Amino acid sequence: MNLDRIPRTFLITWFIFFFVVAACPARGSEQIDHASDLEEQITDRRKAAEFEEALDLAKKLLELRESLESTKPYELANAQRLVETIEFILGLPEQSRQKLAEADRLEDIIDEHWDHDEYEKGATVALEQLAIRRKILGDRHPDVSASLSYLG
Repeated sequence: MNLDRIPRTFLITWFIFFFVVAACPARGSEQIDHASDLEEQITDRRKAAEFEEALDLAKKLLELRESLESTKPYELANAQRLVETIEFILGLPEQSRQKLAEADRLEDIIDEHWDHDEYEKGATVALEQLAIRRKILGDRHPDVSASLSYLG
């Protein structure tokens, strides 16, 4: 192919388009990684009963999910629900907030038992987590469903 016969503006336009399109997935990938990092930080803040910090992070996550074209509807709904949940928790008495932080921390203990094939011990802890969440959040909350998933 003789490049001398192709108009220079076409070549410049093509190269710009190619490099912009090639760069987009990397930026999207970085934003998806950032969303995962935010989710992990939110979990850590909830376990530490630092709900105001968790709310700030959850709002950032929601903004990020809203801005990403690749966000799936369930990811956006989960981010919205997370903000609503943390706002609800912040309206609870301190004792209830501490109990929910305890329930979030129990997740690590449950996982540890599952990883070591200690299913009976894991189920006992999962029942404790479920009881805390049901009492404070009600039967229909997604965190209650997450607790139930450990029990089959």
